[in-house]
Amino acid sequence: MKKIFLNTIFSVFALMVSLQTMAQVKEPTDPKLREMLVKQRILYKNAMQDKKYQDAANHLGWILKNVPDNAPYHYQVASDVYPKLLAELKEEKMIKAYQDTFLMAFDNYVKYFPKDKAGKPQEATQMNYKGHYAYEYLSVRPEAIETLNNLFKKIIDLNGNNTFAGNLYYAMDVTCTALASKKITDDAGFAQFEKISAVIEHNIKNNVAQKAQFEQSNELVTKKFTECFKAKITCDFIEKNLTKKYNETKSKEEAIKLSNYLSDADCTKSPLFAEIAEKLAKEDPSFDNFYKLYQMFDARGETAKAQEYFNKSQGLATTPAQKTKITKKLISNSEKAGNKAATRTYLLQLLALEPSSASNIYARIGDLYIGSPECGTKDAVEGRAYAIAAYNMYQKAGNSAKMSYAKKFYPSKADVFQSGKGGKSVTLNCWIGETVRIPMPKEL
Repeated sequence: MKKIFLNTIFSVFALMVSLQTMAQVKEPTDPKLREMLVKQRILYKNAMQDKKYQDAANHLGWILKNVPDNAPYHYQVASDVYPKLLAELKEEKMIKAYQDTFLMAFDNYVKYFPKDKAGKPQEATQMNYKGHYAYEYLSVRPEAIETLNNLFKKIIDLNGNNTFAGNLYYAMDVTCTALASKKITDDAGFAQFEKISAVIEHNIKNNVAQKAQFEQSNELVTKKFTECFKAKITCDFIEKNLTKKYNETKSKEEAIKLSNYLSDADCTKSPLFAEIAEKLAKEDPSFDNFYKLYQMFDARGETAKAQEYFNKSQGLATTPAQKTKITKKLISNSEKAGNKAATRTYLLQLLALEPSSASNIYARIGDLYIGSPECGTKDAVEGRAYAIAAYNMYQKAGNSAKMSYAKKFYPSKADVFQSGKGGKSVTLNCWIGETVRIPMPKEL
């Protein structure tokens, strides 16, 4: 994601600095300092050619510490040296130290070269570049989240619509982390989201060259906002805070965004949801739009209309996410109807779509089996085969507690011994239809 967002930054950065280099060199007046500066320049250039990045960082570090106002091209070199050195380092303490040194270089650049040769302020541009590295380095440090959040607020305030697409997503991610750790209030988090959204919207409309990047950023920001505000996004919250742009534009883009918020917050009985769902389904008869109409009519209790749109959305489900949504709803519907066979069928379909949910799915099938004593018979041994089938499913689920529970319904050791059926296979002649092995007496 970082490469997609920021693949042009480094060449732009190099060009920007090189254009200033000739006009902004300031040699020290002290002969000894000037002599040492020349020596350190040669040493770091040689070290870079030999790919000895630790040595290059040491020599460059001397320059940035002792003659930080010498020339802007040293900061250009820093953007090359430090990332390469950091890619090689293994010790966490050293990594953090060089990360912090590199980030400080952006601030010092602004301090010593506040304007370019044309007199244009440098801070906005430099903070925009700094944001990429700061997110990479500091977002994994809990103690730095507040500082990082303040940096991204500054980046957006300084750059406005010129904020990099990647930084807008990073800003939203950091805002959510700051909210979760209670470093900022809900109101502050929402205000930041509105600023981010405004910049993205402007660039999608006006920045033709980078429209795709801002569209990607918009998708990620919206998803992140929904995740971190999920508990707070109620129907009332949406009506009060998220409808302004839709009411102003009635655009398809704003309708889709608002529709997703309403759907996620289960506001399917809202008149606004109905207006948007019908508008979108008419303009774009897609899975999402038919499914939202299904949700709306289902919430209203209009069963026939709900089923009509559910069937339409089911016929358009092509992605794994869409098929999973349909399958989960089919499971829910069959459970409500008490149709155990259909529920199992859909659970197994869900298993193919979500193999990571295998434990939960097998446990749910086991629950269906153990809750089916009607599959038993008067036979003291075979009549308990449904419990063995349940045990087998719980075993697949790796659920030892439920395995122990299923064993309570097993045939007794005496009954198995007297029947002579231990070790034999039995097929359940009911909806379960499983073939199970009767345990030997010594296994009970």
